[in-house]
Amino acid sequence: MAPVVISSTGIPSQTIDSPELISLIERLSTFDPKTNIVESDDGAGMDIDKDDAADDKVGDSAPLDIDGLVDELKKCQRWRFQEQADLHEWTHPLNAIDAALNYFLDTNPSLLLLPRDKGSDCDNKDALIANDSNHTAEETPQHVISSLEYILTFIATLLRNAINKTIFNSIFELSSLLAASSDSIASLALEALAALATPPMLHRQMTPELASHTTRLHSMTMNSILARRLMDMARGWGTKG
Repeated sequence: MAPVVISSTGIPSQTIDSPELISLIERLSTFDPKTNIVESDDGAGMDIDKDDAADDKVGDSAPLDIDGLVDELKKCQRWRFQEQADLHEWTHPLNAIDAALNYFLDTNPSLLLLPRDKGSDCDNKDALIANDSNHTAEETPQHVISSLEYILTFIATLLRNAINKTIFNSIFELSSLLAASSDSIASLALEALAALATPPMLHRQMTPELASHTTRLHSMTMNSILARRLMDMARGWGTKG
């Protein structure tokens, strides 16, 4: 178990003594979310020069290597560390994951049966109305489904073993994926949201959270698209009454 030291603010801070966890954070932090991404011949994300792809511009810095990010996340589908993850130390990896989720949502219309959850009421007028295109899971490339499964499994694993979850900011992406045409993607998105809502495991908590457990999920009203989608799923799985 990692030692506990006292910070200048008087709050004990966790010292990570697992070289594997330190290495994981460092590797994932190298993926810059402000990127340019284009499709390769097989549909996978690939790096490009900014001058060669102005129309495909997503950001202003070096391209995000989605394939490399997914390869790293594949290696950590289970939490093998004693330490809990303080999400304040995971800002860069979470930004990269958020960028990858948005890329897949933007470039694969067949991925969703309902329009994306964009957060605000004015942008969500049609978010509960099914698309006319009648997309099926078979229309989405298999590499996209597989990549999203690895990403969502990692998110759920991380959140289940994390503290300070209030900074997690991919709520609307997970809400959108509840309407995925793939059952496995929808189920994993729900699992990630459940892990986000669950308080940290106190018996493993070495340092107190900076604030009481709360996330953007807790601040949403019952009229939000996410809350209504969760209620619809609960009715479908539980009772039709």
